[in-house]
Amino acid sequence: MIIYTLKKLIKQISSKRKIQFLFLLLFTTFSALLEMLSIYSIVPFIGLVTNEDYVGNIPYIKDFLVTDDRNKAVMIYGLLFSFLYILNAISRIFLIYCTARLSKITTAELSINLYESKLYGSYSNYIVENSANIISAITQKVYDTGKVLGAIINIISGGIIFLSIIAILIIINPQVMIISILFFTILYFSISLLTKKRIAESSRIIHLSQNDVVKCLQNGIGAIRNIILDKTQNFYTKLFKEKSFNLARQSAFIQFIQSSPRYIFEALGVCLFVILLIYWNATKSEEEFLIIFPTLAALAIGSQRILPLLNALYINIVTIKSSFAQVAAVTDILSNYSLSKKENIKIKKKDINFKNLISFKDVSFSYDKRSNILQDVNFEIKKGSIIGIIGKTGEGKSTFLDLLTGLLEPQKGAIYIDSCKLSKDECDSWQSKVSHVPQKIFLSDDSFLENIAFGKEKEKINKEKVELVSKQSQIHELIIKSEGGYNKKVGEQGISLSGGQIQRIGLARALYKEAELIVLDEATNSLDGYTEKMIMEEINNLSKDLTVVIVSHNLDTLKDCDVIFEVKNKKVIQVPK
Repeated sequence: MIIYTLKKLIKQISSKRKIQFLFLLLFTTFSALLEMLSIYSIVPFIGLVTNEDYVGNIPYIKDFLVTDDRNKAVMIYGLLFSFLYILNAISRIFLIYCTARLSKITTAELSINLYESKLYGSYSNYIVENSANIISAITQKVYDTGKVLGAIINIISGGIIFLSIIAILIIINPQVMIISILFFTILYFSISLLTKKRIAESSRIIHLSQNDVVKCLQNGIGAIRNIILDKTQNFYTKLFKEKSFNLARQSAFIQFIQSSPRYIFEALGVCLFVILLIYWNATKSEEEFLIIFPTLAALAIGSQRILPLLNALYINIVTIKSSFAQVAAVTDILSNYSLSKKENIKIKKKDINFKNLISFKDVSFSYDKRSNILQDVNFEIKKGSIIGIIGKTGEGKSTFLDLLTGLLEPQKGAIYIDSCKLSKDECDSWQSKVSHVPQKIFLSDDSFLENIAFGKEKEKINKEKVELVSKQSQIHELIIKSEGGYNKKVGEQGISLSGGQIQRIGLARALYKEAELIVLDEATNSLDGYTEKMIMEEINNLSKDLTVVIVSHNLDTLKDCDVIFEVKNKKVIQVPK
C-alpha cells in the first residue's frame, strides 16, 4: 500500500524535477566514492605513523619512495588524507543543500498544484467537499508530503553512501563488518516491527487531527460575533485545545520514535568496538597489534560515519510510514486533478453567442442522484430583459442560478443559448459573459480599486471604468470621501464597511466585467430602501442588451422586472406581476 501511494506521488512530480533528481543521484555516487577513498586513506596514513616498516608494504608508495624516506611518506599521505576529507566534507555539504532545495521546491509545486486543482476543479465537486479538508491538505498535509519526498531522496542518497562505506570496511576487515551488519540489521528490524502498528495509528490520527484543527479555527473565526455575544469563548477554546493537544501528542510520539534509536545504535556500537579491542588486546601480541592498528582506526572512523547514516535511514523510513495518511490524501486529490486535466484536453473550446434567448428544456438536477431539486424545467429568458426570481428557502433558487451560469450541468435535459446547446465545450465562453453578485460578497484586504476590478493586476486596471461602474452602483461618493480614495484598503472582508456598502462594491465588480448577463442573488437585501431604489434605477438605465436576473424575497424590488418566475415544487413557473 505504501509503495503504491509513493508511486502515485512520484507520478505527480514534474519531469524537470525528475531530471534534477537523476543529476542528484550522479552527484551522490561521486560523493560516495569520495567517502570510500577518505576512509580507505586512513589505513596507510596511520600505518606510516605507527610503524616504520609500513612504507615498504604500501602499493605505489614503495615504487616512488625509498624505504628510509618515512617522513616524506607520512607528509604525503597526511596531506592526501586531509585533502580527501575536506573534499568529502564539501561534497556532503553541497549534497545536503541540493537535497533540501529539490525536496522543498517540489513540495511548493505540489502545493501550487493542489491549490490549482481546487480553483480549476468542477464546482459540483467543490460544493460536496469539506473546506477544512481542502485547507489542511494545501497548508499542512502537502508539507508532510514534502518531508516524505525529502526522506525518499535521503534514503536513496544516504543508502548509496552507506553501502559504499560498508563495502570499503568489508574489504578492510570482512569478519568484523559482517558481524556488525547482522547485529545492527536485526536490531533495526526488531525496533521497526515493535513500532509498526503504533506509527500507522499515529499517522491516521495526525491526518484527522489536522482537519479538526483547521475546522476549529474556521468555526471560531467565522462565528466571532456570536461567540463574543454568547460568551462561548471557553467552549471553542476547549475544543481547539483538545484537537491541538491530540495532534501534538501524536507528533511527539513520532519524533520520539525517530530520534531515540540513535542512542541505542551509538551505545551498542561503542560496546561492540570495546569488545573488539578487549579481544584483540588479549589475543594479539604488541607487534601484531601495531600491524592491525591502522585497520582498527579505519573501522573506528567508518563506524563514526555509518552510525549517523544508519540512524538517518531509520528516521527517514519512520517519516514515510508516519506520513502515509497525509501523502495518500494529497496524491488522491492530485491524481483526480490529473485525470480531469486529461479530460479537459479533449474538450474543444468553442465560442458561444448570446443574441436572442436563453432556454431551459426539460432540465432536471439532483445533488444525490436520488431526489431532484429541479425537475423537467422549461422556460425562456429574452436578451435585454430584467427577470425576477422568487421562491421559498430550499426550493432550488441557488441551484437554478448555478445551472444558468454554467457552474452545474443538468443531469437531464439541456440549456440552450440561442440555438446552441450549453455543454463543456461552450462553458468557458458562456461564463465569460456572466457576472454573479451573491448575497455575501467576498472582499480581499486590498484597495477599493482592486476589489472592484477583482482578479486583475493593478497596473492593468482601467481606472476610468472603475469610477464609472462605482457611480452606477452608488458607491463612488463614499470612496472619494474616504482617505486615500480608490487606493484605500477595505480591510479583511470589508470589516470597516456596512453590509450595504459591501453589496454596492459587489455590484460595481459585476458591472466592471461588462457581462451580457448579470445575476443578482439577493444582492440588494442589505441595502436601505433609498439606495436599493437608486441602484434599481441604474440597472434599468443600463444597456438594453444587458440581461439581468434578480433573486429577491421583496416583491417591491421586482416590480420593474419584465417577467417574474417562481421556483416552487421543483419547477420554475411564470407568475403574474
